[in-house]
Amino acid sequence: MRTRTRGDVETDGRKGDIEVVVANAREGDGLRVRCKNGAVKYAEARASASGGVEFACAGADVEFVASDDGEGVLLREVHLSSSDGRRRSRVASEVFVRAYEGWASTLDALAKSGTYPKSGLERGVEVDDVEVLCNFYDLRERVKGDASFWADGSPPNFAGISADERATLNAGEILAFACGARPMCMVQLWSGWNDNAAIDQNVDLPFVTRLLKEMAEDDEVGIVVVAPPGASERTGLTALLFPNKSPYKERAKLLASFGAQAALVAGSPYYQTLIGRCLGYKEDNIRGHVAQYNKGAGVSEAISELVERELSALSAVKVEHRARWRDGYGTMKSATKERSRKPKRSTSNVENVEMMFGRRRPR
Repeated sequence: MRTRTRGDVETDGRKGDIEVVVANAREGDGLRVRCKNGAVKYAEARASASGGVEFACAGADVEFVASDDGEGVLLREVHLSSSDGRRRSRVASEVFVRAYEGWASTLDALAKSGTYPKSGLERGVEVDDVEVLCNFYDLRERVKGDASFWADGSPPNFAGISADERATLNAGEILAFACGARPMCMVQLWSGWNDNAAIDQNVDLPFVTRLLKEMAEDDEVGIVVVAPPGASERTGLTALLFPNKSPYKERAKLLASFGAQAALVAGSPYYQTLIGRCLGYKEDNIRGHVAQYNKGAGVSEAISELVERELSALSAVKVEHRARWRDGYGTMKSATKERSRKPKRSTSNVENVEMMFGRRRPR
């Protein structure tokens, strides 16, 4: 890292480097923000009403500002006024109220209780470094070219992924579904069982809410929102995204009937196999997942045949589990948008929360 001289004092050049990255950020950039307290946060640059960019992080609007002594940079929440003085999640808008039933009301209740959003950025956190992790449009093209990482499921003997890979994992999964490379996608809209629930939500990671909005506006996509059975929406809430035609809509209805959650491991080899096939994962990866959570026992022939009979009985329309349901991004708004070049309902205990499918990873 280069240094600069200010008066008689040689100062570290990080502030200048950070300012350059922030000033050159363009719409669609996902940023990795390393803080001086050791935390790593991920922010997203979004188009602002003024034609430039604004930033979102941990479910809130944020800004990069000079520290009080002028020597550093703070990542700080933008204090937006509201009629009742309460903080609001970015996603409580009309499109989400309409398409993701129960999500907006859940977020409103969490805001009123002061539970979420709770970014810890109200007073600002001093930043050590900022880098562009990736751009949304680059990620979209990568997934379209080869969606296997986001569409195949976790391979046998899976050892985990990096924090950077996890930061764009859910966005990549939605994109893999959107371009037809996987037949269904599950997105955890809210998980209230985590100890760090208020600051650790998948929907706060780059591009996820953006893509959820685009899926809600895609005429070929169906959406159903599911809470764990016997539990309130504040415990958990998952969106199932599926092609709005047979046999996919019947499969989504089946998963919704038993409250499948994206961030919870299904409770038996039967349900694990059923969900894996509905999501279009590779059969070897489904078997590896089942073995991982059942003391090495894989998918028996009896279970495999039972799952196949149940799926076949749902609809007269027959498809191979991994067949593409469309070729390309269809009516997604970002599929035709030119890239900007300007700078600018069964509850489960915590032991079950780690990795369901779709490369859900141990932390």
